[in-house]
Amino acid sequence: MDNSKEFFDELYNSEFTQIEKYVRRMLYDSNAVEDIVQETFFEVYRKREELMKHPNIKGWLRVTAKNKVMKWEEKQRKYSLDFDFLIDNSVSDLNPKVDDFKMVEVYTAVKEILSEEELELLRCYYE
Repeated sequence: MDNSKEFFDELYNSEFTQIEKYVRRMLYDSNAVEDIVQETFFEVYRKREELMKHPNIKGWLRVTAKNKVMKWEEKQRKYSLDFDFLIDNSVSDLNPKVDDFKMVEVYTAVKEILSEEELELLRCYYE
């Protein structure tokens, strides 16, 4: 058997539960926890040759898991914008139509977050 494969198997068996607990302390979404732990160990598998020489493998695992959690949270924030709330708050009491100046504010707020394709979908939806 390949030494790097044995290394991965041993690391997976010895650290899986610890990494899962570590990620679970940061996230309450059990599906996200499962995905992030899986992605973390996929990184281990991909870099197993390099990691065999790494001086602090447990630290590397935790940093990798934490980085994946942060990316997941960033992605969640990106898609948690409540567009209907933004639009509803763009309507003034005197004019029930959407205020163009308010729409510019809304657009400016979301254009930093969304891709061009997502912005185009948003434009089409609210036109």
